[in-house]
Amino acid sequence: MENKVSILILNYNSWEDTLECLESVTRLHYPSYEIIVCDNLSSNNSMEHIKAWAEGKETPPHLSPQLEDYLLPLTPKPIPYVFYTREKALQGGDKEKENTTFSPTLPRLILIQNDRNEGFSEGNNLMMRYVLSQGTSTFLWLLNNDTVVHPLSLSEFVQKAREYPQGCMIGSKTLLYEKPDLVYTLAGGTIDSRYSTHWIDFGKSQEEATSEENVKPDFITGSSCFLSLKTLKRIGLLPDGYFMYYEDVDWALRAKNAQIPLLYASKSIIWHKKGILHEASTPSRRQIKIFSKTISWPDIADSLMDYYYAPRNKIVTIKRNLAKEFSRRFVSYFLAWLFRWSLLILLFQDHKIARLSLLWRAFFDALTNRLGKTLDLEKWKRRYTSL
Repeated sequence: MENKVSILILNYNSWEDTLECLESVTRLHYPSYEIIVCDNLSSNNSMEHIKAWAEGKETPPHLSPQLEDYLLPLTPKPIPYVFYTREKALQGGDKEKENTTFSPTLPRLILIQNDRNEGFSEGNNLMMRYVLSQGTSTFLWLLNNDTVVHPLSLSEFVQKAREYPQGCMIGSKTLLYEKPDLVYTLAGGTIDSRYSTHWIDFGKSQEEATSEENVKPDFITGSSCFLSLKTLKRIGLLPDGYFMYYEDVDWALRAKNAQIPLLYASKSIIWHKKGILHEASTPSRRQIKIFSKTISWPDIADSLMDYYYAPRNKIVTIKRNLAKEFSRRFVSYFLAWLFRWSLLILLFQDHKIARLSLLWRAFFDALTNRLGKTLDLEKWKRRYTSL
């Protein structure tokens, strides 16, 4: 009997992407998996659209013509599903209801409506707690909802994981949805001496990509992360409090510190919507040339991510997982970084007080472990959009 895999898909205000993703996931060539979709309190009735899709009342509004082989024909509907509130999912669901709803020969579809949006970690942790309470799965696959998967991607993951019975964390070959022959990343990324993260082989063609045995990721991207329940029990759930950015880096560094190998499965292929993913969240940017070096700056309305969440979470990640390095380089790197960027803001940027307050707050919140959704993205954007 094949090992059961729980596929975890988190949705927030992007049901259109989720439906396309689900159409590809339901075509996987693997005999034992379940799909769990959690909606993080969307404001656009996402869960109702997902239910309607499962019931055969709605089809995905967009399917990539370049990836039709992995999306068409559409999966026959209706697809049986069980719907849970957050509270019910945390209680382990309703086994009697699941036994009467699902066939043992077809994938299970579990839908969970969260009653809050506290970010990527919290939504995925809710699904993982449900899986742990069931106790029937061997593996987990965290999968972004803005992806399309190859039918063999899951079986390739399982085959790779079986080579490491002591536990492992594995990433896919992730290609660009908009340009399906180009690499988004291989498994995840690397971390340089300035603690910046870099996707492996981003923008290269598949022919130019690094061979599987030479890919050495420092972290596995959360957009496609495969691990065993044994690994999860060793390293724990995703870190709380990040809200956005660096959750996957923290998780992977925790795995590395526990001597769990980070691996790349080159035959497990997904396509990730880089352009669509960032359309609503990537800051509008302007280029400034400073001493022959070009620096990219976000518009003030879009600066909350660059000046607060990203630096705060990066510092917390290093402090938690590379404590000796953090202490050793606190003055020479971290304080120097804070003053350098403060000076650049004072000399070259608009809205100096607002930007400086974000940057300094990020620094001190990281030092004092003041985490979570401490600043609201939408409120900040509304405040500065008209300026």
